[in-house]
Amino acid sequence: MITLNLLPIKEELKYKKLLRGFILFNFILILILVAHFFYYQHNEDILAKQAQIVNQLRKDVAKYKSVLGDLAKEKKKSEEAIRRIDAINSLDDLRHTLLKVLNNVNESIPNKTWIVNLKKEGNKLYIKGGSDSYDSVTKFARSLKAKTDLFVSLEMKDVHSENYKETTGLKQQVKYLSYEFNLVLK
Repeated sequence: MITLNLLPIKEELKYKKLLRGFILFNFILILILVAHFFYYQHNEDILAKQAQIVNQLRKDVAKYKSVLGDLAKEKKKSEEAIRRIDAINSLDDLRHTLLKVLNNVNESIPNKTWIVNLKKEGNKLYIKGGSDSYDSVTKFARSLKAKTDLFVSLEMKDVHSENYKETTGLKQQVKYLSYEFNLVLK
């Protein structure tokens, strides 16, 4: 019987098979590394483009911020101008109303009655003055109360007698009535 030693052939086949597996493994490893390299390069390119876009947008934002600041200043100026125009218009309306009120108050003052202080706050008119008699004060109050187109209500705050001593050197005192009215305007 002839015996052949097949062990070296099997060893050689086994070695070739291992070598092919090793080469295939290294080839796949190299393919994976190359794929990763190209994927990394592709992502780097995308990041570089995005960075350029972000930088351009930042420049645009900086440019538009100054324009926005200018617009805000112009808006503030226009609001101020509108506020001033409204104030002028309201003062003009108030002037006509106050002229009408002053004219009616002037027409309502009886003889020997005078106004010392006239003050307007909001829709209230405060009148302080003097008169020679209670009749003149009540006549003045009735006349003002009758002006319902201008005044909502009249409140007589105070009526009292006072003495006035002239400072020109004369020694005589003058007695008069001091009054205060509060009027609510329409």
